[in-house]
Amino acid sequence: MADTHGTTVPIRVEALRNLAAEHPVRALIQRHGYLDFGLEALLPPTWFLLGTPMDQSFGWGAVGSVKFLDYYFKTQVSVTYDLLADLQARGIHHIPINKYMPYGTKLYDAIHVFVEKYVAAYYKSDQAVADDHELQSWASDCARVPQFKDFPAKITKRNRLVKLLTHLIYLEGVKHHAMNGATTWSAIALPYSTAALWKPMPTRKGEKIDLIEYTVPLNKMALAAGLAAVFIRPVPANQSWMGVYDTAPFTSESELQPAIAELKTKLQHIDEFIEEQESGQAWPYKMLRPSKLPYYGWI
Repeated sequence: MADTHGTTVPIRVEALRNLAAEHPVRALIQRHGYLDFGLEALLPPTWFLLGTPMDQSFGWGAVGSVKFLDYYFKTQVSVTYDLLADLQARGIHHIPINKYMPYGTKLYDAIHVFVEKYVAAYYKSDQAVADDHELQSWASDCARVPQFKDFPAKITKRNRLVKLLTHLIYLEGVKHHAMNGATTWSAIALPYSTAALWKPMPTRKGEKIDLIEYTVPLNKMALAAGLAAVFIRPVPANQSWMGVYDTAPFTSESELQPAIAELKTKLQHIDEFIEEQESGQAWPYKMLRPSKLPYYGWI
């Protein structure tokens, strides 16, 4: 929530305030923030009040979850904390069997190459970026949002804009779904239960533990299952990454068509790669297949 909605929702608000409807940066943000709004109205009554299903089924409860979010916003969230920085910080960039590393990096690279060509289509030089007053107003206002540590108050280079947009699109269209959606339902079971931590974690190696003591008590399991089931949302084919830019204004810009076609080809290859890699697994991980992955974030 902090890494995705807490970042992407305010950025979209500032885009609506500062960028014209025809602005290319706003077009990208709107496309990938399709259903990512209303968080501040939805969360208190359904998540963060005493007695809600989350309060009863999460080990931390509502109060502990709010405290954690506050801590995480203040100490961890940064727009410079992209996929590569995230992998290194978690120590999984050298673990090739980690699903998120090989699949996530392929998706990130495909998005990055597309965004490079997208930005180049609208900004022919660094000076063109610096002279875009709407873009600079958007950056300036985003930089004032308290949780946006390291957001540039000015964007004067094309490569800086590319890096920022790649990160934002990845948050909405990939990272969110690696933690939410179908993943939420799949992760309800031990040892991956999000609602676990009903007792403190061990403080030293070799301690004998009973995993059942950490997870949701049996008398709360119906609440936990019901909460997780809310996130099972099958993705229509026209809302997956395979058709992400098959609509105006992207189809109206002739210079973008080669980049869109190249992205589709890469996504198809990634989809086939993941399918092949997971074909022999007892529990295949298909959450990041582009054909199953929404291109937008949701609440």
